[in-house]
Amino acid sequence: MQICNIFFAFYILLAICRSTTIYQQAHYEIKEYFKYIVRNIHIEMYSLFLILLNCTINHWQLTIICALLLGFGSIMLFGKKRVRLKITSRIKRLWIMLVPLIFFLLCYYPTIVLVRYLIILFMILSNYIEGIINKGYLNKAIAKIDKFDGECIAITGSFGKTSCKYYLSCLLSSLHVLSTIKSYNTLNGISIIINNNNLDLYDYLILEMGSSHVGEIKKLANSFKPKIGVVTSIGYMHLNTFKSLDNIIKEKMSLIEGLPKNGLGIINYENEYIRSYSLKSEAYIITYGLNYGDFKAVKRNEMVDINYHDRHVLSFMGNNLSDIDILNLMPCVIISLILGVDYDEIKGKIKELKKPAHRQEIRHIENSVVIDDSYNSNLVGATSAIMKMREYKGRKIIITPGIVENDKVSGEIYDEYSRIINDNVDEAYIVKCRVSKKLYDNVNIKKEYVKSVNDALKRLNYKDGLVILIENDIPDIYV
Repeated sequence: MQICNIFFAFYILLAICRSTTIYQQAHYEIKEYFKYIVRNIHIEMYSLFLILLNCTINHWQLTIICALLLGFGSIMLFGKKRVRLKITSRIKRLWIMLVPLIFFLLCYYPTIVLVRYLIILFMILSNYIEGIINKGYLNKAIAKIDKFDGECIAITGSFGKTSCKYYLSCLLSSLHVLSTIKSYNTLNGISIIINNNNLDLYDYLILEMGSSHVGEIKKLANSFKPKIGVVTSIGYMHLNTFKSLDNIIKEKMSLIEGLPKNGLGIINYENEYIRSYSLKSEAYIITYGLNYGDFKAVKRNEMVDINYHDRHVLSFMGNNLSDIDILNLMPCVIISLILGVDYDEIKGKIKELKKPAHRQEIRHIENSVVIDDSYNSNLVGATSAIMKMREYKGRKIIITPGIVENDKVSGEIYDEYSRIINDNVDEAYIVKCRVSKKLYDNVNIKKEYVKSVNDALKRLNYKDGLVILIENDIPDIYV
């Protein structure tokens, strides 16, 4: 029975790794974890059948066979994960809690049938403990913000906020600026950035604020008290949790409505949802856009002119910037001007700008061009990326799962997305997941299902002079 215990121990370890990987991808939400388990109930039934078979017919040879099958199945399943587990402090704490469970199951291997459910109980307990830890992080960050003598600039939106934050950090680089990194845009993420830095060294904080549930932006604004707020764009994002577009609009605009009387709100009037919203704010409001707003951007050959109520303010080299790039850049220019950054310095910084990673990032591989837009998952950005493909010669290929996190999105959105693909792309690789069928059915060019982005890329010959667009990659939680 010792060999059997070794096999079962190996299975338990793999099960814990798999469970915590999915748990992490689900943003540590038990509800999303349960949804994944339900969608993959066949895997649970396979494990349950083998374990019950072994418990019912207690024979050492059968036990070894069941253990081998369980171990083999777990290795194959975990080995196919496209998104690997990140060993964060939170995961380490969860694993430490799971150690007693491992020893218990090794001593009483028939109870291995309970492993998935016992892990869930530990996850619930972990959530409670992490809530206490995060509250401590938040209180420490709030205390530092209360003593901060500089100004806090907050940026939110359904999309464009990370690019806007990146551009603003570049334009204000001559000032003493601290900005959040990557996609650290939650209460805990922002708290980590603030707690890990000496705020006495900075005059400005640039905080990206994200949300997937109603009320999260208000909590962020109340905690970190921004004086300047920017809303980049609003659209169908996280519709599964927000439930309606109205909730999304109110959530994003709550940043502006929560600004103080002496605050400044900068909003994208090119976005129809923002333009039509009845804003209730005591702060001073500046609007911007290409065709609407106080500040307007006008393309002139390779130049971009910024005008304020038809009065010329600034011109800079367009640097092959798309309309979306310009819209994400405009609030950064406005803030830079307000903070007194020199005109020539602004123009010089814009000339040196590079796109943030995975947001229409251009890579040249042999004779082909790869446009990596894998961090985008909205129709506006996807359309912009597809239009970017037209600037290059060669057979145009898109790799995409469709629009994830929006199972309830209207068919009109998918109709529009597929129409744009049909009109501008030669071949489509659709990453198969639970929402991809809507897109696959509407695309009428040459198409093929693939398991992952990497699976599609392996099938391509870069010597053929291809133009490849990676539009929105997805973690395993959506499969």
